[in-house]
Amino acid sequence: MKKCGIYCILLLAAMCLLPHMRALAWTAESYYDEPDELPQAVREALPPKQDFIFGLGNRGTIFVLAGAENDTRKILVFDQVDGNYTLTAESAPLCKWRDSNAGLGSGGKDCIHVIYEDGSAYFSFIRTAEDTWRLAYVEADESFDFAHKGVLRDMYGDRFVYGITQSIELSAVEIENLPITFDQALSFVNTDGWAAVANGAPAKRTCLRAEPFDAAVSYGEYCPGTPVQVFQIDGGWAQVSVFGVEGYMPRDCLALGEDMLGVQRLFLHKTVRAEAIEEGACIYAEPAASADIVRTLAHGDDSLGIIKIVGIVGNDWYHVLYLDDVAGYMKADNFWDGNG
Repeated sequence: MKKCGIYCILLLAAMCLLPHMRALAWTAESYYDEPDELPQAVREALPPKQDFIFGLGNRGTIFVLAGAENDTRKILVFDQVDGNYTLTAESAPLCKWRDSNAGLGSGGKDCIHVIYEDGSAYFSFIRTAEDTWRLAYVEADESFDFAHKGVLRDMYGDRFVYGITQSIELSAVEIENLPITFDQALSFVNTDGWAAVANGAPAKRTCLRAEPFDAAVSYGEYCPGTPVQVFQIDGGWAQVSVFGVEGYMPRDCLALGEDMLGVQRLFLHKTVRAEAIEEGACIYAEPAASADIVRTLAHGDDSLGIIKIVGIVGNDWYHVLYLDDVAGYMKADNFWDGNG
């Protein structure tokens, strides 16, 4: 099996919109209503001429909402480094949205919600590995996940596309120019070289083969909606990569570009057994117990939807996605049948 490594799809799980800006800050460990309540290092680092509005604290990170010039607001991020809080990021000026001021919410130390106080919209940004803050979720006229590399998904419909998404950073965001519908968001996604498995029903899966002919060795059978990176098409076969595993799939079993909008993600509906987690169930880099461990499952990973089965490898292994984020392999006996 030819491996290019574990391929990751960044996808922020959907959250429910609540109308008041404090309501969405429910995960915060600390609230700061006055600047005097802030740690001294944060107070001293606050930029001059920015009026403190309130702050939220989560595990060594403090977010501050402050007034800025021209009736705008800013979000300041302070991280604890070597015991001291340091200003590590700040948003661009956040203008009003439909005559409502920007508010602040937090989904944890790595997630910021820019919430508009009339409840008409919020925009969620997640901290990246490069320590920037990238737009990942929009709740406005429509709701959708907006990932830098991976899936753009309509949260209340069946539409999705895979591709490379233009990164929108908190430090340079222009709220008035953000997409607020799924159709607008499509213009931010480059779908060139991406496809979804499209063969109609969960029971009819598509093989990833070692060579471009039907009798070639199969690396796995993949469900409709599985993301595929396409390198080239030659006749009736496409050379592809499925989460870093390279091989060939029939061209007529793939939906390319915006044709993906007509495909449903029909992954297998199975759930990890709680007993398997207690026994140390793992996600592996390859379909072998001797392979590197990508993740050891923890309590709560048996909840429906946490792990999605996108493919079947032989009789004993599933190709899985953990939280739509990390791909790997799990033993089939880790799952119970459910509705699969």
